[in-house]
Amino acid sequence: MNFATFDLNLLRVFDALMRERSVTRAGASIGLSQPAVSNALSRLRHHFADELFVRRANDMVPTPKAEGLAPTLQKALSDIEGAMADQGPFRPEEIDETFTFAGADFFSVLFLPRLYRAIAPVAPRATLRMIESATVDVQTLLRDSAIDMALERDLGEQPDWVSSTPLMRSSFCVVAARDNRAIAAAGIESGEALPMDLFCAMPQALRTSDGTMHGVIDTALERHGRARPWRRMTWSSTGPPSIFRSRNSASTGIGGRTAPPRTAGCAVRFSIWRGCWTRWWTHKKSPPARTGGLQSMPDVLFGTLECQAIRYAASRSGAFFSCSTRARWSALMASLASSRGMRN
Repeated sequence: MNFATFDLNLLRVFDALMRERSVTRAGASIGLSQPAVSNALSRLRHHFADELFVRRANDMVPTPKAEGLAPTLQKALSDIEGAMADQGPFRPEEIDETFTFAGADFFSVLFLPRLYRAIAPVAPRATLRMIESATVDVQTLLRDSAIDMALERDLGEQPDWVSSTPLMRSSFCVVAARDNRAIAAAGIESGEALPMDLFCAMPQALRTSDGTMHGVIDTALERHGRARPWRRMTWSSTGPPSIFRSRNSASTGIGGRTAPPRTAGCAVRFSIWRGCWTRWWTHKKSPPARTGGLQSMPDVLFGTLECQAIRYAASRSGAFFSCSTRARWSALMASLASSRGMRN
């Protein structure tokens, strides 16, 4: 291939196809018509002597050649984007954008208020928005830049454009009324372990936003040949505390301080499942200029969140968006981390 005659704009098309897996969507994301994208793909195939993308059902699937090229080409595009975005000192007070998170509704109680209090003094015009993650495909939303971050338990193996680092671990506890009959009869005090037979015999409340009758605790119980009885369901994490007033019921959840004191009642350890790792995720191939603030976010949040279970996932960067939301978020997090360091 003669690099002197290669049209670098073709790399934008390549990156869009890698992200969108569709000629139509790729074109829409970079402002080109479908015929223009098809023509660009034809030229890319000629230059690289490979099909690069082949149609499979409704998707354009990258070939091994394209998969191998993607990391290098996407990093090059991100470097160019970073150079274009570097237009002087960052002024957080001028940010007038919305940062979107996906996560379970209890994260809006544990996470957003503290984060907002940290951000508001330095970026008063920034908006934080959260959507429920139980009914959406988080990975797809991250890939399509529909959300900026996700707050979730471990989602398992992820694509190679995502990297993760453990942040913290949160344990589970059983919450019941102070005068729960079964717990009182067993002589179990607050903070003590609950026998498995008793746990599996007690009617329980389930928080479910998608209507399913199965949670991570149930998966852990199944590995031991156990199950627990459901008697009540609620879509909100703030619902169970009121349900716990029943002297016969209990519920299991991440330990925190969201339940009103009058209903929090007896909290006992739940040892079958040791809790969940919380992680900070970012795009593996992003250049330092782009991810510096994102990498600083754990420092910011450890200063504003005390012992809550939260994981952050930064979505995949889109090339040639010099004023992208994620670039501004990175800079904002770097600014907060820097100011916290100066206070310390």
